[in-house]
Order: sequence, then structure tokens, then C-alpha cells
Amino acid sequence: GVPGAIVDALEVAAASRGRPPRVHLFWPGAEDAWGAAGAGSGEGESESESGEGSLGRAAAELAQDLGPTAALLGHDDDVAVVARAPTPAWAARMAAGGLRLPELVAGDGGEEEEGREEGGEGREEGGQGQGQGQGQGKKGEGASRDRGNGNGNGNGNGNGNGNGKSSAGGGLHLERQVASAVARLRGRALGGLAPWAWTPETARLLGPLAGGATSEGAQTAMGPSDGQSRADGQTRAALPDAAGLAVVRAVASKAWSAARLRELLDANPAWAPLVGPALTPEVWPAAVVSDLDAARAAVATCAAASRAAGGPGWAVLKAPWGTSGRGARRTAALTDDEAAWAARVLATQGALVVEPWLARLVDLSVQLVVGPESGGPPRARARRHGEHAGGAGDGSSDAPAGSRRSAREADGPGDDAGDGPGDGPGGDTGGGVDDDMGGDAGQGEVRVLGVTRFLTDRRGQYAGHVVGPPGVGLPGPVLRLLTGDGGQALAGWDVLDATARAVGRALAAAGYRGPAGIDAFVYADAAGRPALRPLVETNPRATFGAVALAFARRLRPGRVGLWRLVTRGAARRAGFADLEALGAAASARPTLEAAGDPPRADRGLVCTNDPSHARVVLGLLAVDRDLPACEARLAGLVEPA
Repeated sequence: GVPGAIVDALEVAAASRGRPPRVHLFWPGAEDAWGAAGAGSGEGESESESGEGSLGRAAAELAQDLGPTAALLGHDDDVAVVARAPTPAWAARMAAGGLRLPELVAGDGGEEEEGREEGGEGREEGGQGQGQGQGQGKKGEGASRDRGNGNGNGNGNGNGNGNGKSSAGGGLHLERQVASAVARLRGRALGGLAPWAWTPETARLLGPLAGGATSEGAQTAMGPSDGQSRADGQTRAALPDAAGLAVVRAVASKAWSAARLRELLDANPAWAPLVGPALTPEVWPAAVVSDLDAARAAVATCAAASRAAGGPGWAVLKAPWGTSGRGARRTAALTDDEAAWAARVLATQGALVVEPWLARLVDLSVQLVVGPESGGPPRARARRHGEHAGGAGDGSSDAPAGSRRSAREADGPGDDAGDGPGDGPGGDTGGGVDDDMGGDAGQGEVRVLGVTRFLTDRRGQYAGHVVGPPGVGLPGPVLRLLTGDGGQALAGWDVLDATARAVGRALAAAGYRGPAGIDAFVYADAAGRPALRPLVETNPRATFGAVALAFARRLRPGRVGLWRLVTRGAARRAGFADLEALGAAASARPTLEAAGDPPRADRGLVCTNDPSHARVVLGLLAVDRDLPACEARLAGLVEPA
């Protein structure tokens, strides 16, 4: 006679026990915060202090949608702060599929003011503030925030009030929810603080848990705990100080990554057959410019290099701090609109990165941890050059599927009961690899967690991840490039490992400690052959690649997954009225089930955030024996990526 909702809640109830928990917080929008920090807002000032939310509505809604999903980055006895608790029924489905969540601490209940849902859907399509109803009125809000025009109210002609509430409200509502959740953790023994990224906003939001403690300099600013105990027994969790926040911002710049790539190419001429003629040091024309005339000249040079490398003849201009959508432009020559955008970036951020646009085939990312993490996973012992590192837990290898090592060793994910995957693709990096860039931070300072493969949509924006060995489903020529079976002296996996370790040491030398990810890709050269760009940008924060690794740790050996993030617009294009309808259709298919001891995801489909609460995005994870089987489980629900 016990109601089903109570049974679900009991089945998924989690509370930290054993070691003091780390506190996780998913807070997107770090790039915007870092960019704004150099535009006169000050390192420690938040937008909300002047009455505006530090996140716009879209980022706030993303935080609310994916906060519970990002909680999977934690250990079972960690804690994740979320704005709103998911339904017990959804959490029970996740647990039944082997995706048990840590303890979720939610803010006080209460929806946003009227108009949150009515106007939300139209904004995503990016109208100009001339809609005829509540949904279209939100289009104006999106245009007003992102492009500086449109008016943003329910009818498309007001000032951000009425049914289409202003974009600041979403961020303020989220901050109130997070603040109330943080208040509930005060007084608990804590092992550290682990936000998605350290920004002035996350430091302020998590500040009440730090007991007034701040670290004493940039070198330790990102450590999740300073390891000191107060008289009341609570661990003093360290916050980054102003110098530490400045370090994070500096290494997040795309100009910083451009310099690291140049150093790697200069130091490793033996990589030339792997990276292709376009990325040889004497040819690669990427530039960091500080004025519009230099930008025009760099665009011309990079567009010509793109054509010579078999690309479309475009240059890509990137803001040092910005996302792939608003923070970049592709062009063969600057138009007036593009020049105006470039001038704004130069005025606010001081520079632009200009590079050739290459014919991208496959997107990859490498996840790593820099420095010892007090209260986190044990620090890995440093490997000697040429020493193989075995995978964690069940004897699996750390090598990607199809690599020279995985041909003779298992390639399943590491033990879910452990601290994560093995030390990533690595071991012997091969002859001629000099990855000692940016200073040596000391033995054991850099842990490479693994390589992941991510997907993009038709607009080039993030759409999801392949979960499991990154070589799964790759075309033969690309796989041979990465495994070293294509006749070259080096394997692409090894170059990625060397790149990640080099970047990690450079991050440590700059004073950064914590999680990081680097993006890379395989492209087609002028002859149509695959080649590797080993570094595109560095993200000194948690990433969706880290979430994909968290999923991979929870898969049974011999299983792979496909994780797709579906926006409202994509759901409508697939024939669904909204994300909740998409979730209902997904839930009607065979649900993800776990098997084995400990239980791990075996086969099926699950929504990775609560579809009844989803506002801007819904995650779908399909698990099966191979990638085509996963794609079949998602057929009719998602657009091809």
C-alpha cells in the first residue's frame, strides 16, 4: 500500500556518507563571464549586484535543465546543487539504467513569474521582436540580448515585461534557487567545491560554503579544498581569490591556446606526417590580432591557406572568450557586418584569433585534471616515458578501441566503483615527441582521463557525444590515422595524449588547478587524406566530454552509447510539440536497463534530464552493442548529426 512516488523516492535517495562530499554546481556561461571580466566589470563584480542576472534566460534555463545530468560528474557520496529537484520517477528510471545520481540539494520551490513558458519557445528561433503572440514575443527578448535589437516582451513591442519576462529574470530566479540550496549545506562537513567553472559568479554563489577562507594565491586558487578543519569540524573549502580568477580567465583565452599550438608544432617536427602540410610551422598562418586592419590582412592570408589545404576558402575569426555561435565568424573577406562585429570584439576583449577553416571530419576532445585535487580522485602516479598505464577496475585498457594497444587488450571502460577511467590514451608517445611545453609542474600533476568524440548539428553547434571508446564507428582512414595503422610513425591517439599532457603542464605552470578539456579534430587535407589538428582550444573547466566519460564509466563492458542533446527547435522539426512530448515518445520505447554486479547500463533508451521540467534541451542516451544499434533506438527522435 505504499504509493509509487514514495517507493521511487526511497529507491533513488542518496546522501553523502564516508568521506566529506564535494559540492558540484552546473553553471554554464563561463565564456561570457570571462569575456565580460575584461570589459570593465571587474574581476569580482557580478552583474546581479547591479540588479541583473549574471546569466541570461537561455543559459539559466540550460542550467536548470542539465544540472541533474552534470551531477553524474560526482562520486556517489558527493552533493550536487540544483535549482529544482527532478521528479522521483525520472530519477528512478536513471537508477534502473545504472545511472544512479548523487545527492541532489535543490532550492526552494516556486516557478518564475508568469510568462516563463509562454514566451520561451519563440526565443530560440532568434526573431527580431516583431511577434504576434506570447511565444513570438520571446523572440524579441532573444534578439535584444544577443544582437542588440528587438524589444523582448510578450507582444514584441515593449520593454521586457508582461508575458514575455525579460532575460535577466531567468538568471535572477536561478540565483535565488541556488542560493537557497547552498544555504541548506551550511554547517555540513564538506570536502571541496567543484563548480562547472570558476568565475566571479560561481565564487560568489558558493562563497557561503567556504567559511570565509580564500586561497593565498593563484597557484592554489583552483583547488577544491584547502584541507584545513575549523573548530566546528567543517572543512574550509577554498575559493579562488582575485588572482586565481585572473588565471582561469587567462588560460581560457583562445589566444592562449593558439600560442600553445604554435609551440607544439615548433617543438615536434616529427608530427608533420600526422598533422598534414597545412599545420607545419612554416605554413600555419593563424594569428592573434589587435586591430581591424590586421584582422583584414589575416583573413585574406587564412582564407588562401584554407583553399590550399582543401577547405572552402574561409577564415574563421574567434573572440578570445566566446562560444561557437556568437563568438566566431566564418568569412572569405570581411563584410561590413562582420567588420562591425570584429570591431566590437576588439573593443571589449582586445584581440581576435584568426585561423584557416579546415575541412573537418571528426571532432575530438581530451579530458584531463591538472594538479592534486584534495578531496577528489587520488593523484595518479607519474608514468615513466614508454610505460603503459592499465585501465581502472575491471582490467580494461585505457587505449581507445582500434589502437595498437587495444588490439591485444580489452577496451572497456574503467570500473564504476573507481575514480574514473584510466589515464587516457598514452604510454609510449613514440619517437620524436617533445611535449615538454610551458614548464614542468612536477610528477603526477597532469592526469589524462580519456579521449571523447563529440557531435555537432547542421549549424556546427554541439549536439552530443559518442559514449565509450572514441574510435567506435569511425571511417577506416580516420581510424588508421589515430591508431597508427596507416603507415605513419606515430599514432594520433599518442599525439593527442602528448598534447594534453603538454597543455596540462602549461596550465599548471600558469597556476591553474582543476578539470580541463582540450578540443581537437581530424580534417581532410588537399589530397582528401585525414590529418589531425591536435589542439583547437582549451577549456579550464568541466565539459560535456567529462559527462560523456561519466556515462562511459557506467556502461557494461562491450556496450557503447550515443548521447544526444535535443533543443526545442530540433524537437519541433522532428514533429514533437515540445520537449515533454519528445520525452514521452522516448519513454515509450524500451527503457535503459542495467545488468551485472555492480549494475551498469546494458541496453535501452533514457532521458538524461527530466522531460517534465525540460525548457530548452532534452538529453537522450541510447545504449547498445554498437553505434548503429544506438542510432536505431534514436531514429525518429533526433536529427542526424
